Amino acid sequence: PGHMKRKYDVIIINDEDDKPTKTLNLEPSNIKKRKIEPKEHAWYRNHIPNSTNNHSSDLTLPQIITEDARSVIIGCYTLDLGWLLKICPVLRKVQTMIVMDPGYTIQGNIPENIYIKQARCPPYGSFHCKFIVIRFKKTLRVVVKTNNLLEREIEKMEEGIWMQDFDRKTHDVDDSPKALDFRFTLTNMLNVLDIDSNFLLKYDFNP
Repeated sequence: PGHMKRKYDVIIINDEDDKPTKTLNLEPSNIKKRKIEPKEHAWYRNHIPNSTNNHSSDLTLPQIITEDARSVIIGCYTLDLGWLLKICPVLRKVQTMIVMDPGYTIQGNIPENIYIKQARCPPYGSFHCKFIVIRFKKTLRVVVKTNNLLEREIEKMEEGIWMQDFDRKTHDVDDSPKALDFRFTLTNMLNVLDIDSNFLLKYDFNP
């Protein structure tokens, strides 16, 4: 029978070595991260297999959640975990938290490194956020999507993706008003979901 894991602990990284505090079978990967060329903006579309309307900048999900990820936080209304693990196997290796609408559960076995929690919603509400926060060794990737993590939406429907990488701070920097606003908004969202947001202070969100 299907089951749902509800855990409220979060992804914590040690300051000393930037490795997860828990041993989670983090196997080294020989797959290199595909470089995404800098753009004047952070907007992309999802790549649709066999489509004649694809653009060279369109992204597949494995190009977003790459093999050198250290930890991942996913927020979505619903998803197909079996399909997601098939196309992004790195999620079997790194500490991952998935936040879903309380009306959905995940059927089947859930890997031990993946924590599933249901967002707290009033009886009349729903959790419809679609975001991914990925921690790499030296950068933080923030992604906002318009689709759920379902095969039919990712590979058959044209959807929008906002994605940007932020460098880890190497020295004290003054935050611009835009950086302060962005960090405040992202911090507030994670806190509402009972996710520790202190790690955001380590990154430079200046434009």
